[in-house]
Amino acid sequence: MQHLQTMSEDKSYKLADRQKFKGWLRKWQQARIPLLACLFVEILSPAKVLSLAFQDNDIDTVSSIQRLETAKKQLACLERKNFEDLPTVKRFLDKVEETKFFYQNVALPNFNDAKESTKVSKRVLLGKIKEAMQTRMEAAENKYVVMAATILNCEGWERKNENGEEDVEFADNYVAALFDHFREPLLKAGLDVALNSLLEQWHDVVAYATRYLDPSRTHYLRVWKRIFDSSRKDRWNMVPLLVELLLSIPISNAKVERLFLLMNRVKTDFRASLSENTLNNLIRIQMEGPPLEEFDPTPAIQLWAMGATRLNQRERHYSARESKNRQKVLIDASSTEESSGTDSEEDFE
Repeated sequence: MQHLQTMSEDKSYKLADRQKFKGWLRKWQQARIPLLACLFVEILSPAKVLSLAFQDNDIDTVSSIQRLETAKKQLACLERKNFEDLPTVKRFLDKVEETKFFYQNVALPNFNDAKESTKVSKRVLLGKIKEAMQTRMEAAENKYVVMAATILNCEGWERKNENGEEDVEFADNYVAALFDHFREPLLKAGLDVALNSLLEQWHDVVAYATRYLDPSRTHYLRVWKRIFDSSRKDRWNMVPLLVELLLSIPISNAKVERLFLLMNRVKTDFRASLSENTLNNLIRIQMEGPPLEEFDPTPAIQLWAMGATRLNQRERHYSARESKNRQKVLIDASSTEESSGTDSEEDFE
């Protein structure tokens, strides 16, 4: 604001520009713009957390549920807190001189009215943001997603029962519910054991992890990697099938949306004749291939210089075609006669 005031009085600027600066300064002096800016910093924080939960390239159920829970807690905290108690708003209010309402040596004549108006805007804007986020929040309320996150998150495995012993049965109900819900794909994948056998293997996995892998201090994906590579994996060969299915539960369509955008960039109007196989290969290279900085085109250039048009094509040597006397056609005969420029007497006869 002080910068705007300085520019509005600086005659080195054109008169029209100084008038624009004065107009913006008058708007900022109403204090509603800086107060709303502070409010937006706070109420958009849950939306940022939610966006990170669904826009990452490497997205999984556990991390997404954790971020969703964080977003829900932040929304609830924003609803409970008064407008003046929001951290960003409080820092701005602390810099305003309350006697005459000055900020950066610039007077704020309507500061109280602006603050009361922004308080009302807080409730309205927060309600709209919460409504917009509600569709994304549904994933956190899906009971099967919550069950899958509880089973996959090894950090919560170290539990004690009423007798002070290790509780390996804390998720039995979740395992049974997921086994029943995903019975058909699990059977197709080869999990043809009874539920009791699966629960016994699950208890063995939990006991092994809590005893040797320190799951409460290790990232859950690393714990599962060690479980999959363990020398005892033959004893719980059915558990990895269930875990692989739970890790593949779709919780966001962000990657699919990126895929369609990428397809539109690859298959433009000028490349509309690309075959399906070529299009799939080009998209796969861009989605899963190495970064452009690491790509070395030297081998492809060398093959092309040797005469190969494809990477898997060997060098070809083409022999010159034999020249043949081509039979003249009518157009060749007429052009020959015209080029001569004279006509014989036989032609007239």
